[in-house]
Amino acid sequence: MKTFHGLASLLVLTFLVGCQAPSQETTEEESNATIVQVYDGGTVQSQGSYILKDGTLTIHKELSALSNPNAEPSELSNASQQAADILAQDLPDENVTDDQLFNEYERVVKEVRLLVTKNTVTLKGADFEKEFQRLPDNQARVKDDFGIEYSFENE
Repeated sequence: MKTFHGLASLLVLTFLVGCQAPSQETTEEESNATIVQVYDGGTVQSQGSYILKDGTLTIHKELSALSNPNAEPSELSNASQQAADILAQDLPDENVTDDQLFNEYERVVKEVRLLVTKNTVTLKGADFEKEFQRLPDNQARVKDDFGIEYSFENE
């Protein structure tokens, strides 16, 4: 009889756990945010920011050349490719050549929303989307696909 009660209890518990609603991550929409680079992640991007104010996003990027002026041509080529990859996500109309690694780039995107969850921060517009991962040990910091870290502040 004890075995039957134990088995019945286990079945009831399994049923109750299975009937619970799946936990959903809460998404908050915000209209203003400031995301400013604090660490380059070993990339050629020396400065970067995403400023969202009332649905208008201003993206600013500044790239720097290699720190070693005696770098091999292959290093310069790799830096140029990395710069092109970084810009392709946020400024798809920009082309980078080896002599443009010191340039600054800017883009303004209208009608952008900020979506904030526990693990991600996403800027989303009609023809633009950028997702950042929140750092688990500091919710005021995010990083992009290149490992570049930013401070994150939303209003």
